[in-house]
Order: sequence, then C-alpha cells, then structure tokens
Amino acid sequence: MDCKYFGILRKKLTDLDRVKELESFLLEKKLIVWVKRGKIIKSSKTDNIGELKNLIEFDPKNAGYEFTNEFTIKVHEFLLNHYKNGLGRIDLFNNDFDNETFGFLEANRREIALKHFNILYPIWTTNLPVLLEYKENNKLGSENQFNKLKRARNFYQNQIKYQTELATAYLIGDINYFNRALFESDKLILEMFDFENDLLILISLNKRFLFTENKAFTTKSIAQNIYEKYPIEFDSILVIEFIESIMTSPKYRYRKYGLALFYALKEELNLINASTIKFNEVLTLFFNCDFKNLQLGNKYAKSHDDKVKMFKLSYQEFIK
Repeated sequence: MDCKYFGILRKKLTDLDRVKELESFLLEKKLIVWVKRGKIIKSSKTDNIGELKNLIEFDPKNAGYEFTNEFTIKVHEFLLNHYKNGLGRIDLFNNDFDNETFGFLEANRREIALKHFNILYPIWTTNLPVLLEYKENNKLGSENQFNKLKRARNFYQNQIKYQTELATAYLIGDINYFNRALFESDKLILEMFDFENDLLILISLNKRFLFTENKAFTTKSIAQNIYEKYPIEFDSILVIEFIESIMTSPKYRYRKYGLALFYALKEELNLINASTIKFNEVLTLFFNCDFKNLQLGNKYAKSHDDKVKMFKLSYQEFIK
C-alpha cells in the first residue's frame, strides 16, 4: 500500500494562527480544491429522449476548500491496511458456507451462494441513484453490480473530506491517533468496515461462482506490479510480497529500515539481485519513500545489525 501524504505536514502548521500558511501548503501539495456548491432551480427536456437540462444556481456563501479525491482515497487505503485485522468476516463466512453446503452438488452450492449475494448486495446499493451503462452490444442496460459497489465505496471515501481531525492526524503522521479506540467508536470507520467486509464476501462469491463481470475490483497487487517492472531484480514474487508487507507500515518508512531490509535480503538471504540504487527506486516509486540513498556508513553498527537480524527472522516467519 502507498501511504502517500502520511506525515508530510508539520504539526506547527495546524495552529489556529497559521491557517493561511496551512492553506498555502495544502494548495501547493494539491491536497485541497476550491468547491462551489449549487442547487437546481430549473429542469427542462432536451431533444434527446430521457435527457434533462438543469439550470444550477451557485451560492457564493456555500463555497470553500475541501480535500481532493486523491487524498481521501489514500487515507481510505491507509485505514483498510492499518485496521486490516478488522476485515476478517470473510473467513467466518467461508467457513459457515462450506459447512452449510458440504456434500451438495455444485449447482446447488451456486444457488445458495447467489442467495447470499442477493441478500448482501442491496444493503449497500439500494439507496444509490440508478445509473445505466453501455453493454458490449453498445446498448444501454442496468449498471453492473460491482460498478455500483464501486460507487458505494466512493461514498465512504468522499466522507473522509469532512473528517478534519482524522485527515489532520494522517497528514502529521500521528500513528497513535489511529488506535483501537478510534476503530471501535468512530461511526464512519465502523460503517466503512462493515461495507468492506461485505464487499470482500461479494467479491469472493463472484470469483468462485462467476455471477457477473467484475472489472471494478480486480486490480493487481503492488507486488505484482513491481515484479512486472523488475523481473530480474528479485528472486521471486514472494520476496516482493514480503517487502510490501514491511513497507506498507508507516513505522518502517525510514531510511534506517530501508537500509536494513536491503542488507537482510541481499547480503544475508541472497534473495535480490537489485543494487542499492534499484532497490531505492522501488521504494520510492511504489511506497512513496524519499531516501537520498541507501549507502551504509558503518556496516558493523549494532543498531543496523539488530534491524538486519529482525528482518531476516521476519522473512523466515513470513514464508512458513
């Protein structure tokens, strides 16, 4: 996961007497945009059947800055990764489903799976506006179920724009803010994870029984993208998956850990062929690290050696 923007803001800039300075910083980093909100005051039909033309009136008083979509998506990704242990409902569901359908014919299992799908799907989509989309035959039809679920996820990502305290904690890199108490009490996070848990079940059921096309949630992992771009620099995709598991955690996004990770995998385990320059390039492109270089000053420093040993043991545990 790319923790972009995490910790880029100095806490001093959040002081009440530095509002303009904070505003300038956020604008410079393209994290906020000026938004004008309006209301429809008149609708009229056009020559195209089913199409309406709306006249919108904008109120200057109802305008202001809000966080960009890119920023809220990054915060959303961070929350899903940081609280990933809260996404375990799918394991319980799969266990219950397998017990429920044990010994059934595949056609019967599919029928039961579809019932589960049709129970969960409307919970998150019923209140969304109805949209039509063009199908492969170039004819308009009902919106694909997973495209609609994508819009449901977009709703929760958009709500982050109004969570100023949460967004500020992310920007200043306050990892302690994102504790268990927040996860168990914040209304938006609770509902967001309720949705994500059900979404994982819906994706799993569809992948297993192929109810419909799912292009909305079939993206490649970071490890897969790295392996495609750097096929000879790493011993296997498993090694890259280990790197991803480490570098997605903000606490390891410091040069001393990047350095130790490189030496653990290169010198101790002989699992990468990449030079320090290439390895640093990977960390920069895919994990938003900003290390000047990964040159080691004192190879025998105890603090460095301890970190190397830690990553070596972590990898051995990872592949078990």
